[in-house]
Amino acid sequence: MTERDAETQSAGYVRVLLVEDDADQAELVRRSLERQHLPFDVSVARNGAACLETLERESVAVVLLDYSLPGMTGLEVLEEIRRRGLTVAVVMVTGQGDERVAVQAMKAGAADYVVKTWGYLTTLPSVLDRVLRQHALTTENAWLLDEVQRRLRETEGLLAVSQGLASLDPIEIARRAAREVALLFGADSAIVFRADTGAAQSRAVAEYHVPQALETFGARMPFAESSFVIAGPDLLRPAASDRMAGQDHQAIQALPERPRGFLYAPVMLHDELLGGVLACWWTERRAFTDAELRLAAGVASQVALAMENARLYEQSQRAVAELNAAQQQLVRGATLRALGELTSGASHHLNNLLAVVLGHVGLLKMTRPADTLQRPLDLIARAATDAAEVVRRMQRFARVESIDDRQPVDLNQLATEVLEMTRPRWRDEFQAKGLTIEARLEPEPLPSAMGNAAALREVLTNLVLNAIDAMPRGGSLVIRTSHSEGWVRVAVSDTGVGMSNEVRERALEPFFTTKGPRSTGLGLSVNYGIVKQHGGELHIETTQGRGTTMTVRLPVVPIAPRAKTAPEPRVRIAALPDEPVPPARILVIEEENDVRGLLASMLTVQGHKVIQAAGPRDGLDLLESGEPVDVVLTDLGMAEMTGLDVARAIKRRWPSLPVALVTGWGEQLELSPDDREMIADLLYKPVSLDALRALVSTCTATRGRHGLSN
Repeated sequence: MTERDAETQSAGYVRVLLVEDDADQAELVRRSLERQHLPFDVSVARNGAACLETLERESVAVVLLDYSLPGMTGLEVLEEIRRRGLTVAVVMVTGQGDERVAVQAMKAGAADYVVKTWGYLTTLPSVLDRVLRQHALTTENAWLLDEVQRRLRETEGLLAVSQGLASLDPIEIARRAAREVALLFGADSAIVFRADTGAAQSRAVAEYHVPQALETFGARMPFAESSFVIAGPDLLRPAASDRMAGQDHQAIQALPERPRGFLYAPVMLHDELLGGVLACWWTERRAFTDAELRLAAGVASQVALAMENARLYEQSQRAVAELNAAQQQLVRGATLRALGELTSGASHHLNNLLAVVLGHVGLLKMTRPADTLQRPLDLIARAATDAAEVVRRMQRFARVESIDDRQPVDLNQLATEVLEMTRPRWRDEFQAKGLTIEARLEPEPLPSAMGNAAALREVLTNLVLNAIDAMPRGGSLVIRTSHSEGWVRVAVSDTGVGMSNEVRERALEPFFTTKGPRSTGLGLSVNYGIVKQHGGELHIETTQGRGTTMTVRLPVVPIAPRAKTAPEPRVRIAALPDEPVPPARILVIEEENDVRGLLASMLTVQGHKVIQAAGPRDGLDLLESGEPVDVVLTDLGMAEMTGLDVARAIKRRWPSLPVALVTGWGEQLELSPDDREMIADLLYKPVSLDALRALVSTCTATRGRHGLSN
């Protein structure tokens, strides 16, 4: 603003620029306007160039522009005013009175036109007054439109930022925020900081640069990679380059390049500093309005909400993962407990049935049948014995206590034996199909592991067979052994079909199988149970289509066995007495008719006198009646009373009468020290003739006959 502008503005005058090449006409118009009651201050320009120069230099309210000018016409001057973006009201003055000129002037942007006719100077002030009012109204409307459009752009910008931050990854949120901030404010660069937990400092984690900035500064532009840190109270306050009171912001001091303009807003939530956003201009200075500062604060709030959502989502995902792991552990434990109960009940009944089969086969073989029947009887006995072994494994799987029968085991020797035992599967069967499985052992010198060799051999055999099944077209099978930090490891690797993530997660579940009806789904779960009973671990590493590695890890040092207060009950299976067993009177108490009849027959053929009781009450009544008895043989699991209840009742009445138990519950049976002391012997079903003979020999060795006198 010039000195004259200041004087006229303070006096309340309206500046009028008269563009007229005729000096007399110009003076006449000036005097006419200045004599009016309206406060006009008139300046004169002799041509279009002088008009444009004055408008560029001084503030003018209205221009009286003559149509006929030297050098350039009034229309050309008007078009140049609009092209330069000069906001001033223009009244075109013409002496020709041609309507065509008036139309052209209005189209070019004139606010009005005046024809130089007689007395036009009288109406000119009212024309100028009307034009000024219209121009003021137009200017205000234009400002309001600009304000509406600005706010619309801000709203659209905030919406774009909000949509751009639709992510749950904190780093991705920072990257998107940097881009959206740069685009929203038209900045050359934008940097997003993340506050370090527990410290009043922030670290650059993401940035965005327009191509021109990258071309100008090159490799010096990526700031986030250098992870520079800013700290101090400036982090908590918004700031802009034109509002810093002579000192630089700490974020600017940390930059390797100094921008000419910047805008900073802290990212805060509930008075907690989460980070900050910084927009930079490298080649131009910027002045910021209050509205832009408020917009920056709004953007920072959006970033804060997005970061908080990401943090909460991460926490919820962690909690869900922990909950899923706990649920899986509970389900697995419940499944194993249910399986144990199912196995226990099933094995009890199966042992009763197998006892009948094996017992009668033994009786038939004692009758010396024809040679044609000897082999079928042997096959029946072998099949029943194998079935009994399967039941025993089921019972072992159902047990939750540790395996106590442990000795030092050489895993290298065990692996060698398993490879040799499975050779018909991985070599002979595949060679017959024209395929090849290359199987090898890669051992390391190992210390011995403490364990049950038979159980561990079963685990390793199952792993090898599973690996073979996974390579239907051949492949490579490798067993590797290693040790470290008190553990020995044996890993079985194949190059087979591998497992999906879903299959791998369920592979150790009982009854889960991918082999169809030909598999029970108990292989890996049984292996897992055996390894856990040894205090070890079973790990699965697999990639679908590339193979699987099963690793068994076992402790080297011995694991202390469960404390015992008395020896385990003796199991008589093949410990035959050297001397013949004298005939005895034996009371057999068994609710199952077939099993009771079988035991009676097996004892009878050995020369003993058998008294049968169909239940606990019948047996006790026989004893109370005075029936002479040398040994009582009772089943453990009965509905009315258990075998232990029967034994206690007998011991209270006849303390010296031997009582032996027969059970189909297998090795899972646990007896208290008092019960072990009370029981003379214990047999597991199915019972063989030899085991029965050994039991009677033990019970009658130091016992006289029970009778009425007792």
